[in-house]
Amino acid sequence: MGPRRVRRAVERAAAAAGFELDQGQRSALARLTASGAPNVYVHGPVGRGKSWLVDTWFATMPAPKRRVHFHGFLTELQRAIVANVCDTDAAIDALLGDIRLLVFDEFHVHDPADALLLTRSLGLIGRRGVRVVVTSNYAPDGLLPDPVFEHVALPLRAAVAGAFEAAEVAGAQDYRRMGTADGNPVSDSTRSAVSGTSSRGLRGVWRISESVDLAEAPAAVLELGGRRFEALEADGSSIRFHWTQLCEAPVAASDIVAWADRFDHWTLLGVPPLARTTLAARQRFANLVDVLSDRGHELVVHATVSRQRFVDEETASPHDVERMLSRLALLDAAG
Repeated sequence: MGPRRVRRAVERAAAAAGFELDQGQRSALARLTASGAPNVYVHGPVGRGKSWLVDTWFATMPAPKRRVHFHGFLTELQRAIVANVCDTDAAIDALLGDIRLLVFDEFHVHDPADALLLTRSLGLIGRRGVRVVVTSNYAPDGLLPDPVFEHVALPLRAAVAGAFEAAEVAGAQDYRRMGTADGNPVSDSTRSAVSGTSSRGLRGVWRISESVDLAEAPAAVLELGGRRFEALEADGSSIRFHWTQLCEAPVAASDIVAWADRFDHWTLLGVPPLARTTLAARQRFANLVDVLSDRGHELVVHATVSRQRFVDEETASPHDVERMLSRLALLDAAG
């Protein structure tokens, strides 16, 4: 399909979803369909339709191709490196196979070890002639923003700047929060427009419930990589955790990715206001929302406060808190 036909197909998809492409989306689409097939780094604030735009464009592209969420890619890459006896080149070959187009969704870096790994991996991917397109809430010069790790961040930013053409999508409206002031969910068309394809995006309910006494609650044991974790229940495609079991325990993003491969329906009980939790717990909850949103999984939250009162502006928040709150706005509200 030629560039013009691709652009028309994306515009028709937008019209079918009930909106028109804004200037930033049109500019990003022009880069995606430019001659020479450049690598493109699509960035901007949360909820502006970046993933929808790239996913819709991606659907028009010929195989072999792959679209992967950032957490999922890092998990796969780390496993491949171990399987290939710490040979990163062989690990990249194993992950890429014969694909010619690789799309990263929600590209972000907060860990210096991830920065080092990605700096090397982007170079290896580029030398294999694979086209790479990413979406991110961070501009290239905002990756790994902690000044303590500036010595690691600078090479990564330089690698990204040298490999990608940047396209900012920064409209005024966060579509995920439209129509939520009274607690009602956004429309299905808007949900599709800001969540990528219709199979993605967070689904579920935010309920206000009393705290659960873990001493009286049932328990299930999960084994993963030789480690044992506790949950309230794990049955079929459904899993139930208490906040303490999932967010206050040493659970990594890769653990959540592994469980999301198995469980489609998630329930999290005993969710307190963020002000009463640790920063690490807040980050785990943000990771959970990211992973489940990418998979289109269901999340039922039983919290002690309303969604609107969940975050206190005075509270230290996890990285990517705006994206987390934007996605939580997709949940139906229930008393």
